[in-house]
Amino acid sequence: MKPKTKKYLFRSITLIIVTVVGYVLFYRWDIAKNRGYKFGYYGVFNRIAHSLESIPDVSSVTTTSMNVDISLEEFGLDVILKDERTIKLFFQERDPIRSLSGQKLRTALEGLLKTQEINSNSEQKDSPPTNNK
Repeated sequence: MKPKTKKYLFRSITLIIVTVVGYVLFYRWDIAKNRGYKFGYYGVFNRIAHSLESIPDVSSVTTTSMNVDISLEEFGLDVILKDERTIKLFFQERDPIRSLSGQKLRTALEGLLKTQEINSNSEQKDSPPTNNK
C-alpha cells in the first residue's frame, strides 16, 4: 500500500471513530437532563409544554408521566387552567399532534383542551352526587 493511501485510510478510520464516539457522548448528554430545547430527546415534549404554557387560559403545566426509552415514547401533562380546573393530557408515540409546531400546534392544543374540558364537564354531570355528612 502506498504511503498516501495509508494516510487517507488512517484519516478516514479516525474520522469514523470520532464521529461515532461524538454521537454517543452527545446522546448521553442529551438524554441525561431536559434542558428545555425544542430539539433533541425532549424536543417534542418541550414544544408541546411551551405551547400549552403560551395559551392565555392556562395557569401552569406539570409533568405527570414520561416513558423514557431510546426515544421519548409517551408522556402525560396536567394542565391547570386559570379558573383552577385541571385537565389531564396524555400523548402517545404516534399521536399526530406531536409532529406539529408553531401556530398549528397551539391551535390543535387549544382544541384538545376544549374537547377535554367538555368531556370532564359531562363526566361530572353523569357521576352520582356524593353525600358528605
